[in-house]
Amino acid sequence: MVVSDEPGRAALKPLSRRTLTAVVVGLTVFTTVVVTVLWWAGTRGLTDDKLVAARFEALRIGLSIGIGGGGVFALYLAWRRQRATEDDLDNRERALALQRQVAADTVAHQQRTADASEKDAAERRITELDTKAADQLGSDKAPVRLAGLYALRRGFKSARSGSRPNGS
Repeated sequence: MVVSDEPGRAALKPLSRRTLTAVVVGLTVFTTVVVTVLWWAGTRGLTDDKLVAARFEALRIGLSIGIGGGGVFALYLAWRRQRATEDDLDNRERALALQRQVAADTVAHQQRTADASEKDAAERRITELDTKAADQLGSDKAPVRLAGLYALRRGFKSARSGSRPNGS
């Protein structure tokens, strides 16, 4: 079954074998009835060559009507096939647009996650440097305490300027 989301455009249900058989039998019966009516009613009272010509003409007209009916049904089937193909193409285009949107959303989410991870890593490095500098400030040796003080100052400057410390 073809699904259509357009307003006013109903979905086409597949034709069953029973429906197709009924149409073919109906066209055959209709053609037979037309040929029979034209054969008998159109040739009443005729004889010889006129009878043969009239019956041939009745057969030709009746079969033409039957073939025309079959042609109309074939056009209907071609229209259904075209519409089903167009609906399928529309569905594929909508699916592709949805896939593209999902891919764009996924890329944006991955970028946000990467940015957040990078920021967390930078903050973790600053925290580790500050912790190390604070430990150095508690040292018994003056040069180690001075190095800790310089490390804190460097971390403070880099935090204010937005640059990242180099990890040293």
